[in-house]
Amino acid sequence: MATSYQDDYLKTALRLPRDLHARILESATTSSRSMNAEIVARLQASIAEAGQPVQTGIGSGPIQDDLLNAVLTLSALRAEKGVYELRLDLASATKRQITGLEEMAQRLTAINGEIARCELFIERFKNAAVKPATQLDK
Repeated sequence: MATSYQDDYLKTALRLPRDLHARILESATTSSRSMNAEIVARLQASIAEAGQPVQTGIGSGPIQDDLLNAVLTLSALRAEKGVYELRLDLASATKRQITGLEEMAQRLTAINGEIARCELFIERFKNAAVKPATQLDK
């Protein structure tokens, strides 16, 4: 009997403070993800940062979706970073003041952190995918 894509997931309800809910929703919108995908990505990143192994389930749909989301998010973050850096370079070259410079610098710092998390997730996925293949060679 084949298992469905949904069998890999467990539904749960969360009670969140309103301000936290708003911040997660804003972050999800910025990352072009659903709120669920944002929460899952952040939980996986925090577990990975804590040094605990991230379950890879190579070949399963949900993990492939997570990898695709990480790659797409990384691409979007790099594009957003490029736009901010271009604006800063343009302002510097033209000697014009930029409104919202402090907010832009804060966002760039946040983007760099998010890029690092995405790259870490992708690297761990690659390492987990390569490890079983090399073990088969022995």
